[in-house]
Amino acid sequence: DHVITLKVKDNSGNEIAQSLKNQNVWANHSPVIRWNIKPEVIAPGAEITLDASGTYDPDGEVEQIEWTFEDGSTVQGPVANVSFQESGIHYFTITATDNEGVANSRKTVEGTINVNHAPYIVSESVIRSNSLDVTLDATSTYDADDDPLQFEWTLPDGSRRTEAGFSWKAPEFGVHIFNLKVDDGTGLENSQSQKTIRVLINRPVQAVADSVVISCAGQTILFNSSQSYDPDGDTFDVQWDFGNGDVSESANPSYVYDRPGTYDAILSMTDGISNKTTKTKIPVIIEGSPVAKMNMTDT
Repeated sequence: DHVITLKVKDNSGNEIAQSLKNQNVWANHSPVIRWNIKPEVIAPGAEITLDASGTYDPDGEVEQIEWTFEDGSTVQGPVANVSFQESGIHYFTITATDNEGVANSRKTVEGTINVNHAPYIVSESVIRSNSLDVTLDATSTYDADDDPLQFEWTLPDGSRRTEAGFSWKAPEFGVHIFNLKVDDGTGLENSQSQKTIRVLINRPVQAVADSVVISCAGQTILFNSSQSYDPDGDTFDVQWDFGNGDVSESANPSYVYDRPGTYDAILSMTDGISNKTTKTKIPVIIEGSPVAKMNMTDT
């Protein structure tokens, strides 16, 4: 309570020509909101308890407590049990109303609820390679809540690795299966994410061609890659580079060199499984064109 004193005095100059009056003025206190959340973080679909039982009014009684959520729904009472299907931060307000019915009888505060995100694994689902040496990389994996992540790889032989990425040498060509598990450490139902990664070790195309070609300028040369093969039975593309800037996409092209010299013809083959191309160099020796000479004598 507060006391206001009113003093009234006339202009007669008499000491008794005045009057005093005191008035008690009461100023309402707004409710004091106290609340907590258990647990502090939940998984999508899990229930969380919001408790404002500690809310009080310093000079009266709290008549009503209302929770309002971002979808417009409300819950009456000091305790609300709710759940959310989507990960992320969800907002709500608590409004407490006292029994005085004055302008500051209502007090509202805001709060947030954290619904955990599962770790998001960033890694290729299928890795194709023509080499036994393979890199498994999940270093771009992230957690939207910035929780520290733990990695566990299960290798084809049952052994385990805990790095985000590493190099691995396959024991043989073929298909190899890896399982990656990433944990954000919260212990919630969605704290772990898993991914299966297939590593396809493809055998490269085997080039079979002449070891050297000898011809003369102006003569047609038949280049032949028909004996080349893919050990896995995959189809493959062929390109010939004749060493002078000319190329051909034909598997068995014919070609004429106009000038004598030594050229490096390159046979390139790829099966499209990986970016690695099989290349074979074939020396091509082009001699000058033969010149016919005839000696004639009188008889």
